[in-house]
This record gives sequence, structure tokens and C-alpha cells, in this order.
Amino acid sequence: ITFQSLVGTLARVYRPSDEALRHSRTNARAMRNDIGIMECIEARQRASALLDWQLVPEDTKSESQKAACGELTKLIQRIPRFTEYRRWLLEACWFGKSAIQHRIRWTNIGGFMRLVPSRAGDDPGWLPVHGDKLVFRYDDGRPENESHPFQVGIRVGRSDKLKEGDHLGGFKLETIEERGYGVMSADTSLAYFLPPWQRELVAIHKHMIEDGDYFDPLDSGRINGVGIRDRVYWEWFQKQETLAFLMEYLERSAGGIEIWEYPAGNPDALAKVKTAAKERIANGRNVIFFPKPVGEDSGLFNMHVVEPGMGGIDILQAMLTEYFGARMKRYILGQTLTSEASATGLGSGLADLHLDTFMQIVKYDVANLDETITEELVKPLIRWNSDFKDLRNVHVKFESVIERPDMDKKLQAFFQAWQMGARIREADVLEMIGVEMPTSEDRLLPSPSQQQGQQPGGD
Repeated sequence: ITFQSLVGTLARVYRPSDEALRHSRTNARAMRNDIGIMECIEARQRASALLDWQLVPEDTKSESQKAACGELTKLIQRIPRFTEYRRWLLEACWFGKSAIQHRIRWTNIGGFMRLVPSRAGDDPGWLPVHGDKLVFRYDDGRPENESHPFQVGIRVGRSDKLKEGDHLGGFKLETIEERGYGVMSADTSLAYFLPPWQRELVAIHKHMIEDGDYFDPLDSGRINGVGIRDRVYWEWFQKQETLAFLMEYLERSAGGIEIWEYPAGNPDALAKVKTAAKERIANGRNVIFFPKPVGEDSGLFNMHVVEPGMGGIDILQAMLTEYFGARMKRYILGQTLTSEASATGLGSGLADLHLDTFMQIVKYDVANLDETITEELVKPLIRWNSDFKDLRNVHVKFESVIERPDMDKKLQAFFQAWQMGARIREADVLEMIGVEMPTSEDRLLPSPSQQQGQQPGGD
């Protein structure tokens, strides 16, 4: 009700608000074939998906919680191609939203039968769901329908052959339409709206979440995720227009223009000139037939070549690479030095600044992804497996481990402060280098400050 109006159908779904989808679905698909864009998108995805990860209990000092997290980690490690699992969820960076459908099975892990998304024959245990297939409902304000805001549906094809009990992409269809579930209209297509017990089998990741413009009802769907495609579409569209101008210029003028002259008013001469021009065309030049007035000094069947200037090509090429291409790359990656060489100046620190900018983007993506995996994978795993019932009221967090490129500088700062008499906590230093505090049962390596001849493992 905060919008001027909501545009939808009887299914009460949010309409697509992505600029690319609203203008041209064909262009939206074509953008995926632009290797300049996909290079940046995939680099951004790999930077997050390749990070190590860990499960962090709510009480980091509780031995029982730490032990349970260790067992839960084994379950996640058994998920096939978990790196690709995380990369696909990061497709939300492009589409605005992305999803994964889990196929959970009983699996023997460490001698215990656990419910976990796992492989069985050719079934990989999880399947990707394209972000544009996801639809979301808005609340119609009628609680008697038992509808709820943001109910998720997945777009499907024809429903005349679907019936209750059929399996659709791993889901057993439930046709309880009076309760808002089943295959129903979703604007321009049909969608299978998931009951709560099936929604738990889907992990949905959203990129940026926005409230739409009051004067544009279609923008209301931006509350369910906005991706990079929406941001760069019109920039990409202008780039395509410029590329078309460049290709037309090359096609028409790159080889020069041939001007073939023939006596004006002589159709036989024109036919012979066209035949001569057709027989010798081999360099892709444009051909112009010029009717030349007949006079004493007029030569017949003359041919001239006008060489084009290359300045126009240089200008169009610069616009493609240095303007449109660079602007989109900077938006996606935050900078350009992580993907291309450039002069930075000796000792300028510009490369470090670009790396820091890129790492800020990675941290943003990772923070969002970690929260999604925590809510959409870790917590369901805890609910599915009764052995982890002690963790059901504990916030176990999935956390990616981001490398600290400035660790050497910070350790040097710690050392200098310690030399100046500052009191430094040992836990802070160990955390900086990724080492846990030793316990009384651990065997310790001797340090240089220990007395000569002391045996390893001494206190």
C-alpha cells in the first residue's frame, strides 16, 4: 500500500522490475554472451566462492557447541561441488536473485545416518534455479486465503498435463489452490507456488534489496532483489549501438570507396561498368556508379578509389573500450587493475588502493552469501537431523574466511608496539595469523625465548 498501485494479475505477484527484462528479454539474454561483462561477473564470483569457510558457534567458548559445529561441518563438506553451489548462488549478483533446490537423502557420514543434499546415481543432490524463474507474491490483505507476502513460486510450462502427485523438478506437486499453493497464474506464465514444507528445500539468495519508486508501480518488485544487469543495461545498450555504428563504418568504408564512371544517359555503358566492377570486387569496398557528362575531355569507364579516414574508427573504438567498457568494469569490480595492466607509478600505492576497493566488494558479496547459507542451508540441516537438536536454539553462523593482504603490516605494527612497551594480547596475535589458542592437552613447539635444552611440548 506504499505504492501508487500494484500491477499484477489474479495471482497477486510482483511483476519483473529489472530494466533489461522490462525493455527486452532478448537483450537480457544477449548480455550473458558479452564476454567483457561475464569476465568481470565470474571474477567477482570466483573471488567469493573460492574462499575457505567455517561454522562459528554462538558461544565460541562452549566445547559442546564447537564439537557439534565440527560434526555439522562434515555434513556440508559432503554436499557435491559445494564451491559451484556457492558460485551459483552468487548469480544473484547478476540477476538480482538466484536459488538452489536441494534433494536431501540419508547418507552415512562418520558412521551416522544424516539427512543432507547428496548424490545418488546421476542425481547431483542439488540443482540450480535460474533467478528469472522465481516469482514472489505480495500480501492481498485477506488472511482467509492463508496467503503470505513473499511466497515463492517457480515458473513452469504448460499445466494441462500436470496433476497432483506428479514430480516437477524434484517437487511432488500439491494442488491445494484454495490455500495458495500449486500451479497457478503468475503474470505472463504459470508458476508452482511452494508450500512451506517444500520452501525449506530451496535456498534463495538475493543481491541488493530496494524499495521501488512510488510513481512506478513495476518498481515494487525490486524488494525481492536487484542485480548488476539492472544497473548496467542502458550502458550496455548504448555500447551495442556504438558497436553497430563501428561495424557499419567498417563494412562501408574500411576498404575505401570505389567510384566507377560511365557516360551519362548510356544504359549499355552502365551495364558494362557494373559487370567490370562485379568481376574485380575482392577487397570489400563500397562501389558507387557515377554518371559522368560526356565531353571532349571526359574519360570513359574510369575508376577512382577514395581512401577513408581512420579517425572515426579510433573514436568509436575508444568509446567502446575506454568509456562504456571501462565504466561497466569499474561498476562491477570497483576498479580495473585486477583485470588489466596499467601504469601506476613507482611507489604510488595505486595498485594497493585498487585491491582494497575490490576486496570491499568481495566482503560485501561474502557477507550476504554467508547469511543466506546460514539461514537457507545450515539451519535446515540442523532441523532435519535430530542429532543436532541442541543447536536448534543456537545461532550457528556460516562464515567465509577472507584472507588479510595487510597481515604483514599489522604484525609489524604489533611488534613495534610491543617493543615500545605496549601490552599485546596473545589471542589477538594468534587470531591475526589464523591460529587457535593452545589448550593444556596440546603439544607445543618451543619458542626461541625458551631456555636452551627444554623439551618440545613443555609449558
